[in-house]
Amino acid sequence: MQESTLARSIRRDLSRQLTGAINDATTYPAVRITVLQSLSTLWARLLSLKDALYQDLGLNPEQPLFYFYMKGGNAFDCVINPAGPAVTQQGGGKSDWDTQIVVDPWAPIPIQNHIYAVIEDLILDELRNCAVEIARWNPEITSPDQLRSQQSALLYLYEVTRDEQQTIRQVFDHNRTGLWLNTQRKLSDKTMPGAELPGMIFNDGIEPFQLFRLGYTWHAEPLQWPTPPLPGQSMGPQIERPLLMELIDVTLPRLNTVEAVEVWDDLQSGHMQIDPIGVSLQYQGTTITQTLPLPSLVYHFDEQVLMLSEVAAGVSKSVDKVARRFARLTAIYNAGTPLQQADYQSRMAASAGIPVAQLPVRPPVVGAINTLLTNNGAGTDLAAAPSTPQYMAVNMMYVIANRQLPYDGEQSQAGRQTMALMIGGLLPPLTISDVGASDDLALYSTIVRNGYISTDPFPGSGIDMAAWLRVRDASKLEDTAHLLRDSLPRWLRNRATQANVPPLTPLNQWITQTFYNKAIRVELREHTTLRQPGTSREQTLVVFCDDRAVACITLTTAIASQAPFVPDPLMPTVYLASVLDMTEQHKVAAAVIKDFCIRNALSQQFNMLNRLFPRA
Repeated sequence: MQESTLARSIRRDLSRQLTGAINDATTYPAVRITVLQSLSTLWARLLSLKDALYQDLGLNPEQPLFYFYMKGGNAFDCVINPAGPAVTQQGGGKSDWDTQIVVDPWAPIPIQNHIYAVIEDLILDELRNCAVEIARWNPEITSPDQLRSQQSALLYLYEVTRDEQQTIRQVFDHNRTGLWLNTQRKLSDKTMPGAELPGMIFNDGIEPFQLFRLGYTWHAEPLQWPTPPLPGQSMGPQIERPLLMELIDVTLPRLNTVEAVEVWDDLQSGHMQIDPIGVSLQYQGTTITQTLPLPSLVYHFDEQVLMLSEVAAGVSKSVDKVARRFARLTAIYNAGTPLQQADYQSRMAASAGIPVAQLPVRPPVVGAINTLLTNNGAGTDLAAAPSTPQYMAVNMMYVIANRQLPYDGEQSQAGRQTMALMIGGLLPPLTISDVGASDDLALYSTIVRNGYISTDPFPGSGIDMAAWLRVRDASKLEDTAHLLRDSLPRWLRNRATQANVPPLTPLNQWITQTFYNKAIRVELREHTTLRQPGTSREQTLVVFCDDRAVACITLTTAIASQAPFVPDPLMPTVYLASVLDMTEQHKVAAAVIKDFCIRNALSQQFNMLNRLFPRA
């Protein structure tokens, strides 16, 4: 039975109350100490694992392979106030610890598979060690027999009970196993008969993350209020799913996902930094400190921007946390220097796909956003004064909510013609041997040819000029990419000036609309693709006009037998890049593009391709 919106909201609220109780260092110091020690040990074991991988697999030690860091509310509390009680007294705060491990998405697939496998084993082993150690302390896990949940104007009452024996539950990925598997077994330790260990969950069946969780499960039953009930007191719905009293969450962006590439690019580019910070708590007059890897405030700001963007686009699963997102974004912004605040503004503008100068200007108001914010406790943010971070964040949400990226095959044809003009007018003769289109029209043709996925509505990306270009001489790959990066903005500006002469042909109208009088810049990323019988090298360029992505060009050294371009079934004179290459280009573009609407569309297209032609 599908869970109702109200039941889900109540369940999550009750879970938050239980999680806050178990992570209170004053009430359960032994539990908090053990969790901190386990996180520090997990970090140390991951660093040792990395050294072992370098040695056992003969890997280059200059390749980082993977990163591990804390995230979520505890990590935020520690970095926003490094001398505050969360860092010095509470073991990081009053909630469960959320963590993440990101594996290099550009490593060869066999190496990635091996890294994921050994990391999964290590996490499960360490979480079990943590569960056993908590049981040795024998904490008396208690909670009020009854908990309340306020939902809008109504108040609900529930009886909550902890499951007598916790379990380890494993949910496996259907794409990898071929079966829907959900196994569950009781969790115990033979050295401590009858001891109550926290339970564990390993969920490999959700997209786009693998989830490992340590905590206790509870169940809730709705109760009648004593008669006569007071105004606002109401009988709640049945809650079938367990409540979660969480201690540790570890997530891994799944192999071959846009999410893995996005986070990896932020780490590699230096936008996101991870620093070792000592986190302490007080226990019986002693200060206990463990060092944990904590990301910088820029990471947390980007996280709030992403969450608010998801709310605006209607794809968020945590709308009820929107007020908390505003509060954290505001705290980070107000703590920044003028230079940092300018950077934060550019990040909000990038997510909205607008120039930063446009961010302080109120766009058309979206009534649905106003209602959503008001109903979820963010009414004061909606009423914030101009120039405040809340005001600009609301502007960002209005822009995203109003954005439309309809699919238009004619625009892609104009982009293809412009690509041909660029190759002939900017590159030396015979530089490119052949071209495979990878624009929205190319993807549409590929989906139509398969026949199993509906193309109505088709997720347009707004990038009308996209292709793979095969370089004739592999030794000229980098030189050709640098030539395009340095010369393309001026060539496009000149071409737009030439095109802006009435009467405008459809091609000239598209060129003028896309490039004329725009600030044009190009970002370049290099990457590799595992093929038969070897690895090809690629250079992908993303073209931005007024900070909005409009074109994506990938140069490749792959020969025709490695990366064949196939005839378009709808336009036989045109060749299309392969599905493998379309997905690779989408991954790279999504890492470079910060525009939420375009990146979300690219992610939808990427997932569409993976459903039809899974790589791993």
